[in-house]
Amino acid sequence: MSVTQISATTRQSHPATQTKQLRVRRPLQIVTAIIVASVPFLGITSMNNVTNAASVKCVKTIKGVSVCAESKGQGYEIYSKLGPITSQKQYVGKDGGCATFGTVDVAGTRAQAKGCLKINPVRMEGKVEACFLKKCKSDDFSLNLQ
Repeated sequence: MSVTQISATTRQSHPATQTKQLRVRRPLQIVTAIIVASVPFLGITSMNNVTNAASVKCVKTIKGVSVCAESKGQGYEIYSKLGPITSQKQYVGKDGGCATFGTVDVAGTRAQAKGCLKINPVRMEGKVEACFLKKCKSDDFSLNLQ
């Protein structure tokens, strides 16, 4: 056997080893792609939280559900949070009004808030209902907005 034949033989891998390496690399590639895709989103979300933190007021209700209000123009954007998940925001004018807002539905857990904006003093009052594994509880809330 010549030197070139020996080096050529050592460079070749066994086909089973190559398949095993591909199986290991595939999940790593998927995880890396998810992390790379989520980093810009996480950065934008955290920047929004920093800039709006001064105008947001929240009150905790049942089991990790919070009702929040953010001053926006001539009214408030009302929403709820279930752990790290934020619901869609509902605008209510400063002249008062009622809304069903803050619906969050994730993996067997559901939370929804209904409330009205009261004028004197300015506050949001209502009821939150949360269902965890088909067991539902409700709680009244009052969020002072002054």
